[in-house]
Amino acid sequence: MSNGRKVAIGVGALIVVLVGTWLFQVAQAAMDAKKAGLLDDVATEKYQVGRENNLKAIQASLLLSAESEGKLPDAGQWMDQALIRLKTSDLTEAEAKDKLRVPGRGGLDYGYAVNDKLAGKPLDVKAEAETVLVFESRDASWNAHGDPDKDAATGGKGVTVSGKVVPVGR
Repeated sequence: MSNGRKVAIGVGALIVVLVGTWLFQVAQAAMDAKKAGLLDDVATEKYQVGRENNLKAIQASLLLSAESEGKLPDAGQWMDQALIRLKTSDLTEAEAKDKLRVPGRGGLDYGYAVNDKLAGKPLDVKAEAETVLVFESRDASWNAHGDPDKDAATGGKGVTVSGKVVPVGR
């Protein structure tokens, strides 16, 4: 075998190894992205960041209300109380109301509900830390309330008293 042919075979083998290594790395990166949910279709359980931010903003406003009033707002007034605390110097009333709407469910409905177990009661933040405070509900009316295990929207999320966003419902 000539030297030129040996070099050509060596270069060909090197190219095959390099391309194979590159393809393996690309496949590994794609699998990592899939595990992280980066390749999921938005329609299938991809959770929108705005929804999580809204839940956390509502949770913070209700904790402020409980701190100033000595208890959480009653079930029939919780959104009214949350709205007062969501309106700030940098948010108009309309923008604050948008925080009380679940993104992607239409512009007129609200879609959040307060947990009946906590509404109108003094809040023991430490004891109730893992209890769902507000959740995405099938009831999209103003001041909706109910049980996060029974009344949650399909694939919905809730926010605990401690501020952790968790899946709710069955």
